[in-house]
Amino acid sequence: MLVELSIQNFAIIDSLRVTFTRGMNILSGETGAGKSIIISAVNLILGDRAQLDLIRTGSDEAVVEAMFHLPVNNPVSELLARRGFDEQGEELLIKRIISRGGKSRVLINGSMATLAILSEVGEELINISGQHEHQTLLRPDRHVDIIDSYGELWPLRRKTGELIRKVKTLSDQMESMQMDEAEKERRLEFLRFQIKEIDEAKLMMGEEEELNEERTLLANAEKLFKNADEAHRLLYAMENSASENIAEALAKVRELAELDKGLSNLSETLAEALYGIEDAGKVLESYASRVSFDPDRLDQVQERLRLISSLKKKYAQTPDGGIGDILAFAEKAKNELSGIEMSEENIKKLKDEIESAKAEALRHARELGKRRKDVGTRFSQAVEREVSSLGMQGTRFVVNIGARKAKEGEFSLDGISAGPTGIDRVEFFLSPNVGEEPRALARIASGGELSRLLLAMKKTLAQTQVIPTLIFDEVDSGIGGGIAQVVGKKLKEVSRHQQVICITHLPQIASFADTHYSVVKDAARTGADASRTITRVERLSQDERVMEIARMLGGEVITETTLNHAKEMIETAR
Repeated sequence: MLVELSIQNFAIIDSLRVTFTRGMNILSGETGAGKSIIISAVNLILGDRAQLDLIRTGSDEAVVEAMFHLPVNNPVSELLARRGFDEQGEELLIKRIISRGGKSRVLINGSMATLAILSEVGEELINISGQHEHQTLLRPDRHVDIIDSYGELWPLRRKTGELIRKVKTLSDQMESMQMDEAEKERRLEFLRFQIKEIDEAKLMMGEEEELNEERTLLANAEKLFKNADEAHRLLYAMENSASENIAEALAKVRELAELDKGLSNLSETLAEALYGIEDAGKVLESYASRVSFDPDRLDQVQERLRLISSLKKKYAQTPDGGIGDILAFAEKAKNELSGIEMSEENIKKLKDEIESAKAEALRHARELGKRRKDVGTRFSQAVEREVSSLGMQGTRFVVNIGARKAKEGEFSLDGISAGPTGIDRVEFFLSPNVGEEPRALARIASGGELSRLLLAMKKTLAQTQVIPTLIFDEVDSGIGGGIAQVVGKKLKEVSRHQQVICITHLPQIASFADTHYSVVKDAARTGADASRTITRVERLSQDERVMEIARMLGGEVITETTLNHAKEMIETAR
């Protein structure tokens, strides 16, 4: 489970450390207090791309750390072992550092790791359900993933996808081999030219972004140096500088403080300001000395970017494609070249291989479809039971599974549209009212119904998924009253088997907490940040919890009646 989360210099969080417990952890607070920022920090631990604008103003980097407790024989340790990491103990520490320079570092138990590995690990540790997942639920292309997760069909699905890709690859080779000779020679020459042009460029992933950053610095070197040098002089180096004036003022205040002890704090404030200005001056001086004036290097960078831009226009699949698209094009061209260069005597052998691969792929795809229909029936029944307990009695939830005839130009197996997920199209239909025909979710479900349906699915999927920590980010949108209490009870049931961290505005849900935290936006009280906004997370005592539930019930004015209601809600939930 997630034991501890530490966040530094992230958005309006200067320094924050939260210790979580087993069971149901509730985070509540006013809108805008910073709850969503905490979720953004957790997403960094799960491998999300870093957004530099979330680094706290005045800081060079933001740091997020998460400590997890791992049971014996857990999938995370096995995954890390396969990736070459040393044997993991019962504790797993993930650290993510993002800097203004754009570099992001990932440390897993002190060892460097890539974002790809972090994403793999994150998928085994935490699942976040937020309001955005309502939209995901409305997308039919994601419904097949839910069914395959519930039925533990991923091994068969991966095998089926591999076989279908094999058939497509062999079919593409066959198409290339069956060109007429003149066309074949023209195509060969063109492919060789394209491959040579891309290979000679020696492109590297991430190169374009680094070059753009370097170009910006080189092109603005004079401005960077001038501003840094001038700021250094104003603060520290010139006559009558800020540090000189403050030092003179500090001496005067210290004389005053000897006579009036009440001015001691002012003396300390001025001293801290002086040290801060001196540090800033030294940083600016160091920065100015490192500014590079190199016109030749700027020309090299611009020429390299022009080459990359030219290759993108030729070979990227989309207008905003990058180096990855160019390299993928080269790989595809090499495969096509290899296919064309095969001798005619291999065509018959390839035809036989295609037929055999088609038969095997269809066999696996049909077996996958059969098992999906069985799983779909079980899943729909389980979800109907859960949504019924969430106040949607009489609701029909239908998993529609079937193959689709291929459109012109679409890859197919015997005329059936086929792809990485097989030959099935899976879509969820809902009838929330007795007597109505089930319809697609996007056409019928309200926000409150989607919230309850999503929770019902999570509860159902919890029977097969082993993800230890579930985070619910305001999935109670659109519900309230008695239904909110039922949702809280359902979350509590889930927390018996998995750690639950839930952000909510509803007291009916918060009353079920095993541990309750209050997220507060406040002004820093001391130090250099005294005038800035910060986010704090406070673990509530029993009395504080009653007050927080009362606030959620009645707003700013808390009466004795509201307090009694809050106590009653907590006791009822217990």
